[in-house]
Amino acid sequence: MLPFTSAAVGAQELTPVASVLGIQDEEYEPRPLSIAGGNVFLGATAQLEYDSNIYAQEFDTTDDFKVIVQPYATLRRQAGAVDVNALARLNARKFFQNSSEDAVAGDLEGGVQWRPTQADLVGIKAAYRHIVEDRGEPEGRTNPRLGPR
Repeated sequence: MLPFTSAAVGAQELTPVASVLGIQDEEYEPRPLSIAGGNVFLGATAQLEYDSNIYAQEFDTTDDFKVIVQPYATLRRQAGAVDVNALARLNARKFFQNSSEDAVAGDLEGGVQWRPTQADLVGIKAAYRHIVEDRGEPEGRTNPRLGPR
């Protein structure tokens, strides 16, 4: 019998080059802004991609280039035994020719953790996610005249 192993796998996930190469350089370390007793981290990524089959169709494929922009902001504030965290993230994609596939998705997350003792932790977290359908999903819309849900 084979031992049980688990692994997280993501298709077409692109990570920043510095983390992939394991570079520990100050140039790649995020520098926070100090606001209201906390630290705010701001950042963004931008990608240009070519998709050879944007509707994931077996025949009559449609190709296009797209730009994906992903800005984010993270707030961290620690006051004694209380930690406050917040995250805002946006994912906007713009196609060059097939504008019906343009979409904007995003996340808002917030949480508070209270550590009354070294052994105890009480926390609460809330999140809102606005996601957009990926045409490569098996349950995705197959009609190219309708934009993604």
